[in-house]
Amino acid sequence: MTFALLGATTAQPAPAFMRFLPLIVLAAAYFLWFRPRMNKIKAERAKVTTFEIGDRVQTVGGLVGTAVSELDGVVTVRSASGVELDFVRRAIAGRYVAPVTPDTPAPKSDESQES
Repeated sequence: MTFALLGATTAQPAPAFMRFLPLIVLAAAYFLWFRPRMNKIKAERAKVTTFEIGDRVQTVGGLVGTAVSELDGVVTVRSASGVELDFVRRAIAGRYVAPVTPDTPAPKSDESQES
């Protein structure tokens, strides 16, 4: 009875779109954050598996050398000094690409030598 005196009204049902709002937020988070992150991780894992024996590789610790052999998930890397080190395959960051610096001249193309 006191509620009737204070002017309390019955609760209105929530609009239909408000029921689906959490689902919409989760779907947006999936497509905007989770899925791109999974694709990036998948690409990084594929990058690790792209090197072959004889390629110059870089480890996650920064060591650069040549992949000599692989046996049971262990990659043997020969450094520039000739020392052979064994690494777990996941410790190989990928192929090594030497950085180009302004001091290093760019390689000459065959087209410029024809003239």
